[in-house]
Amino acid sequence: DDVQQSTEEVTKQDVLDAYIVVSDIISYNINNNKKYAKYYEKALTNVENIFAPYASCEDLILVFKERLSLGTDNITLLKKITTLLYKKDCTENEVFYTAATQLHELDPTAKSAYDMGNMSIAKKNYDEAVSYYNQAIQLQEDIDYKASYYLKLCYAYQIKGAYADARSAANSAASLKPEWGEPYLMLGDIYVASSSSCGSSNLERGSVYWVAVDMFSKAKSIDNILTEKANKRISTYSKYFPSQEDCFFNDIEPGSSYKVGCWIGKSTRVRTRD
Repeated sequence: DDVQQSTEEVTKQDVLDAYIVVSDIISYNINNNKKYAKYYEKALTNVENIFAPYASCEDLILVFKERLSLGTDNITLLKKITTLLYKKDCTENEVFYTAATQLHELDPTAKSAYDMGNMSIAKKNYDEAVSYYNQAIQLQEDIDYKASYYLKLCYAYQIKGAYADARSAANSAASLKPEWGEPYLMLGDIYVASSSSCGSSNLERGSVYWVAVDMFSKAKSIDNILTEKANKRISTYSKYFPSQEDCFFNDIEPGSSYKVGCWIGKSTRVRTRD
């Protein structure tokens, strides 16, 4: 049994080695032989289809862990490793993280920085995530992608409790894509997250929900795809508005203007939950 198992592992290793060599040759020809590139692309797909059944996520981790332990600065190999693991939905492991980190260090791109940010979030390394998302933003030229990167940066800051920085990132996303409502949903979520630390009275804490609901309302007003999401938040958080009694004892009238303090510093309209 031990001999049989050993033989099977060697066979998988051989198949994987052969795949990497053949796919590297085909990839080279795709990039350097434009006339026949489409034929090479078809060949690469066929090779990948033939190879796929021979390597499970566990097989790939086993093989690539050994390769990476030897150290490599081969960008092509690292791309191959990360691509194969990604295609197998095999990314939540140290092998993928190590390969992706090495690849990013050798050949940083907006996408590699963004992927590193996402992996850092998954590992709860929020300071690292902020750093990687900022790199991704600097390297990215496409407006849509850059806006989405800003929103992930916003999320990382929010988890850290850095609410002012989170708001700044969300506002950057909104300025890049004015017709996109997601940044305003995020702004509302940021205000909600900070409500318990804003003020000591029911009125002060409750007033934070006014500006949160303002953001949710703005999100659906500019992006009707978000209407259902926004309405759900509005319904949920309107219940946390100050009461009529809170307003009465603080001498403020429903409908009047009110400036929310704390780190928020926004003017809004007084509303009550009852």
